[in-house]
Amino acid sequence: MAYDRSQAESEKPGSSAKVRYVVATDGDVGQRLDNFLLRELKGVPRTHVYRLLRKGEVRVNSKRARPDQRVAAGDRVRLPPVRRPDQRKLKDAKTFTAASPYGPVARK
Repeated sequence: MAYDRSQAESEKPGSSAKVRYVVATDGDVGQRLDNFLLRELKGVPRTHVYRLLRKGEVRVNSKRARPDQRVAAGDRVRLPPVRRPDQRKLKDAKTFTAASPYGPVARK
């Protein structure tokens, strides 16, 4: 009996449950793949992008890709499903509140 995870994945906030394919345009020519992925997967930590590359989940033209590989026009890049952080949590994490004898102090 197979377990269908597509419905469970789509219910999680900030997740994209399907594999996406992105075709590189003329503006992307010569860019390193890791930088291309960081731009395409906004909000995903750099370490997670490199983990996806190491595990072989990112593919270019149906072949495993390396971070230092250069993108060419017309390359078909496979982007696996990735959980993206909730924007509200990111905003709250950027504000630091410390306790002081004079009341709370907020730093940005």
